[in-house]
Amino acid sequence: MNCCQSLPAPVLPLLPSLDVTRQALLNRLLRRRQPWQGQIAGVQLEVVIGGPPQPDAACVVPGRLGTAALHLHLGADLLERLLASLALQRDFQGLPPALQSVLLEKALLPWIEPLEAALGQPLSLDADSQPGDFMLNLQLSADGAPLGTLTLQLSHAAAQGVADLLERYLPVARHPLPTLQLGLHLQRGWQTLSLGELRSLRPGDVLMLDCPAAADGLLVLAGGHRQARFKRQQSGLQLLEALQPINPTMENAMGQDADDAQLDDVPLTVVCQIGSLELPLGQLRELGEGSVLALPDADVQQVELLVNGRCVGRGELVAIGDGLGVRLTRFASL
Repeated sequence: MNCCQSLPAPVLPLLPSLDVTRQALLNRLLRRRQPWQGQIAGVQLEVVIGGPPQPDAACVVPGRLGTAALHLHLGADLLERLLASLALQRDFQGLPPALQSVLLEKALLPWIEPLEAALGQPLSLDADSQPGDFMLNLQLSADGAPLGTLTLQLSHAAAQGVADLLERYLPVARHPLPTLQLGLHLQRGWQTLSLGELRSLRPGDVLMLDCPAAADGLLVLAGGHRQARFKRQQSGLQLLEALQPINPTMENAMGQDADDAQLDDVPLTVVCQIGSLELPLGQLRELGEGSVLALPDADVQQVELLVNGRCVGRGELVAIGDGLGVRLTRFASL
C-alpha cells in the first residue's frame, strides 16, 4: 500500500528524537565544499572544510566571532607552528589559561586582522566565552605544506555566522562517488504484447523482436534512466554513443482511457535481456562513443524475458528472415 500509515504509539518513544532546526544548521556546516585559498600575512593558506576529527587537541582556546562564543581546538602541529614565532622561554602548557589566550592572540595577530577584514566581523580570544556543541574541523595548509587541524566548537549563534560565511565564500563541492557500483543491463530487443497475449505464451512459442536501429542491442542503466546502443565485437561490446536519456515511449504506461480498458488489453513491453554487469561510477562517467566493455560470462544466445524488470521466462535467440526472434524455453504461469 502507498498510503501513509502512523506508527503504533508504543514504538514512538523508542525512537531517537531529532531537532529539525539543529539538524538543518548542522547540514549547512558540514556540507562538502571546495577548499578556500588565499594569502594571509605573506603565507599562501588553504583551508579544507571537514576531514577526520583530531583525537585530543593540544590546546583549547576560548574566543568570539563578533559576539558569538566559540572555542578553538588546536592540534599539536598547528600549536607548535604558531608558538614558534614567540620564542617562549617557558612551557606553554604550564601557563595560566588567560596568559595562553594573550600569547596565542599575539601569535595569530598577523592572521586575525586580514581575517576580520575578509569576514566583516571581529575575531577575539575571550576566556569567558561559553560555546555550544557544534563542531567543525578545518584542515590547514601553508605554502603547500600541511599546517595542522583546527576544530571550531561553536555556539548556536557562532554556528549560524560560520555557516553564512561558508555559503558566501565556498561553493558546494559535488562528491564524485567514483567507486559506487551501478548495474547495467544488456538488452537485445523487445516486443509489446497485451496482458492477454502474454498469458497465452507457452514454451516453444517464438516472439519477433524489435531491435535498436543499426545496433546489436542496448546498454541500459539500472533503473531505466539512460541507455546507449552497442555493437558486438570479439573483444566485447563497443558503444555507438554516450549514455542517453531513455525515450519515455518505451516505458509501460496505461493511457488516459485505462479505466475503461479491460486488463487483458493493457500493453506490456517484454524485454529480451542477454546479461548484466556492474561498473564503478567513475568508469561509467568516462563511457562514450567507441568505448569497449567486456561481455559477461554467459551464453549470449540464452536470454531472459523481463516485464517491468521482473523475469517471466527464458529463451534462445533465433533468426527470422532478416529479423531476430526469441524461442521460449521456459515461461512462468501468469
